[in-house]
Amino acid sequence: MYKLLLSMACASISQMAYAAGSGTQSDPFTSLGDSYTVAANGVYYFNVFGTNFSTYVETDGAMLVATEDRNGRGALPQITALTTSTRGILSSILLANFTDIERLRIFSTTGDYDISSTNADVLSRISTFSTISRGGSDAALNATWTGTGVASFVAGSCTSRYTVLAESIAHMCGNGRGFHWIPLTGHQRLIFGARDIPQGNFLRLFVYPGQNVPALSVIKTSDLSGLAKVGDIITYTYTITNIGKTPLTDITISDVHTGFGQPPVPQINTATLTDVAPLSDSSNPITNDNVWDVLGSGDTLTIDAPYLVIQEDIDLLQ
Repeated sequence: MYKLLLSMACASISQMAYAAGSGTQSDPFTSLGDSYTVAANGVYYFNVFGTNFSTYVETDGAMLVATEDRNGRGALPQITALTTSTRGILSSILLANFTDIERLRIFSTTGDYDISSTNADVLSRISTFSTISRGGSDAALNATWTGTGVASFVAGSCTSRYTVLAESIAHMCGNGRGFHWIPLTGHQRLIFGARDIPQGNFLRLFVYPGQNVPALSVIKTSDLSGLAKVGDIITYTYTITNIGKTPLTDITISDVHTGFGQPPVPQINTATLTDVAPLSDSSNPITNDNVWDVLGSGDTLTIDAPYLVIQEDIDLLQ
């Protein structure tokens, strides 16, 4: 069930909008799929799987799960606040829930290494907190990677003894010219025969959440223009859109309003549905329970609810 709680001051000099799950510390994302909604690269906050964490997210949905610099040595610290310059990896407890991802990416800020894999066995290494490639035993999996610099992501004849992701991201064991990212031993080499990445550069490991991860956008606006006065009726409009790739079920909405009067009560059963392709994948056969039964991918519900301005609201703005 998706229960939406919104808040907004009732009087304002201009129209206001509120997006549920905006990725701020006070309003964190509630789904990994929300990474696809960001408008700018940066650090965003999440509250999923019963855990609060923050990490760097890019506008294509990429979520950072590990960062390493040239000077790092020793297993990557397991943390829940990751930035592009913080040496560390999201904790194994958290990553155990990353079971629905569609792409894995290794990137170097040197600009000459950016490879990806969509292989299911490779992706599963994230949730099991296992080394992505151990060399010889993973030769077939290494062949699933593509991108800039992939020529060095070729396994040698041996199998690395390292198995834990925080200790070794990838080790082309037996390939003297292969990629080595082994935090435990301090190796951060795009080509092992070369030196470690230059000072001031970083290796980064990204995941892309599965497109079927639930994601919901909620925008609240008002028709207020200028200052409100006692007795004015403000109409709030709630626009609820399924921005994920899978249908959402049992959606409810309530407004934790900050005005002093009777809060607006959006009735989801009265919503206007905007149905986009694929058509007819939204439905609400039971119309008296204030629950919207199914909202298809890309579809939008629009609800209006009134609010009567009272004297206390005006006093607050004096």
